[in-house]
Amino acid sequence: MSSKRCIGPQLLYWSWVVHDMEELLAMRSTLRRLRARGYGWLPDLRQRDIAVAIIIMGRVMGYAASAGERTQGRSTVYRIAAAGYEAHAFTHLASAILTRQYTAGVGTVFPVILPAARIIRKEQRRIGHPLTWKDTLIAMSLFPPLALALHSGVHLLTSPKNRHTL
Repeated sequence: MSSKRCIGPQLLYWSWVVHDMEELLAMRSTLRRLRARGYGWLPDLRQRDIAVAIIIMGRVMGYAASAGERTQGRSTVYRIAAAGYEAHAFTHLASAILTRQYTAGVGTVFPVILPAARIIRKEQRRIGHPLTWKDTLIAMSLFPPLALALHSGVHLLTSPKNRHTL
């Protein structure tokens, strides 16, 4: 392994923060717009719920980035998070293409996510721990249920009818 410092973990974390800021600003209006256009199965999340879920997911990505930092990119958790972040870009592109409009998160795909993912992928090859299809498949099996669980769980825990149980 090269003695050159590994920048991927910090890049993963900070580019995720930028991406999440876009989602935080746009998710509620995106959901409302899509629900009005016939996508009624999408949840009507409150801004507070969106913010809490984004913060929790940011902590997950922060943990993965710190694992990557500690191991100079060799951590399995970091590699799966990095591969998942890259795959996540394509879910945003797909949602915008399928709905034929801007959707939360798509605005940072080309200027933030994909360039960061490319640098991370290149760095992982350089240090001898390239991201694999297995990393991507594991990430793709974990990210959607995690996002759904976060948004649903936060919504259920903070809804007014459940406040008395908290």
